Amino acid sequence: MHRLPLRGVGGTHLVLLILALLAAACGTAPSDDSSADVLTDEPDAIAFEATTSTSSSVPELKTIRVAARNSIGASPLWIADARGFFRDQGIAIEYVPVTDEGAVSSALAAQEAAIAIVSSTAAARSNTTRQLVEPIVYVDATDGGSDAERGSLSLVAPVASEIDNGCDLEGKTVAVDSIRSISAVALREVVLREGCNPLAVRFTTLDGREIASQLMTGEVDAAATFDPITTELLRGPNVLVENLDFALCGGTERCPIWIAVARSDWAASNPELNAGFIVAMEGAINWIFDNQLEYRAELVSCCAVNADDAAAVVVPNFPGDRRDFQRDLTRLRTVIQIQNENLDLLRSGQTVAAASSNEDVVDDEAVDKEAAPEDEVADS
Repeated sequence: MHRLPLRGVGGTHLVLLILALLAAACGTAPSDDSSADVLTDEPDAIAFEATTSTSSSVPELKTIRVAARNSIGASPLWIADARGFFRDQGIAIEYVPVTDEGAVSSALAAQEAAIAIVSSTAAARSNTTRQLVEPIVYVDATDGGSDAERGSLSLVAPVASEIDNGCDLEGKTVAVDSIRSISAVALREVVLREGCNPLAVRFTTLDGREIASQLMTGEVDAAATFDPITTELLRGPNVLVENLDFALCGGTERCPIWIAVARSDWAASNPELNAGFIVAMEGAINWIFDNQLEYRAELVSCCAVNADDAAAVVVPNFPGDRRDFQRDLTRLRTVIQIQNENLDLLRSGQTVAAASSNEDVVDDEAVDKEAAPEDEVADS
C-alpha cells in the first residue's frame, strides 16, 4: 500500500520540518536562516528589556544638603523640590533646618551643608576675607506681604511704644535675626538716613517664635522681621513702622533679600551639581511668576502662611527685573561700606568726645597739683 505524500509539502521539506520541530523541542537552534534570525534576536530583546526596566533606568539622584529657614523668602527652594525641578537635574535635596542667620553660617562652616539660603548682605560680604562661600542664585521671588507698600523685610513695633521712625529707636531694643544680617544693616541705614545715631540702638537676636512674646512683654521695643512672622505680628497690637528693604535700597526699588550661596570648596569639586542647583532654582522662580495662583496655594503647605495672607502675596517679575547679580551685590556692598564708614565716624566721634572729657578732667587735676606746691612754699 502506497502512502501518499502530504499535499503541498515535498519530501525534503517534510524532513526539514521534522528536524526543526525536534530542534525546538530540544532547545537547539535550527539551521533554517529565517528561524535562526527570530531566535537569535530574542536574547537581545530580553537583555534590552532588563536594562530599561523602571528600577534600573532611573539614574540615582545625588544629594545636596541645603541649610534654609522655613519662610516665604526661601519658598522657591520648596517649590523646586515639590515640582521636580531638582529631580530633573538629578538632584535630591536634604534639608538642614535652621532658625537664624547665625545657624546658617555655622552649618556652612561646619560643612553640615553645601548650600545655604542667606540674606543678601551675607552674600555681598562673601567675596571678602577668606571667601568661604560664593553667591550662586537669587532665591526670593515674592514681596511676602498682603500690603503692596510693604517689603519683604519690615520693622514692626507695638502701638504703645509710640515708635514712628528710625530716630525713635535711639535707646530702644530691637530684635533681629543676626547682628550682621540684612535686618540689622537695613535698620542702621534707616536711622542713619534720618540723621540719628544707630549706635544708640540696642540689638538682640531672637528667632521668630520668641519675637511675638517678647514684644508683648516689652522685653524688646521693636523687631525687624520677615514674613510670615511680620503678618502674624500685625494681627496683634502692633504697627508697621518701616519697609526696611525699600529703605535699604533707596526709593521704591526692592532689595534682593535672599540668595543661595555655595561653599567655595564644594562648588569647585562639584561643578555639575552646582550648575544643576542653579538651573532648578531659576526654573522654580520662573514657574512661580507664570503660575501665581498655584504658588499662593502652595505657600500654605510649604511655608506656614495662612490662606488669606497667601492669596494676597505680591509676586514681582523676578526673572525680568533682577537678574544682574553684580549690579545688585555691588549696590549692597556700597551701602555696607558707606554705612561702616559712617559708623566708624560716629564711634570715633564718641571716642574723641570721651577723650576730650577725660583730658579736661586730667588738666584740671594737673593744674591743681601744680598750684599746690607754690601755695605751700608761699605759706612757708
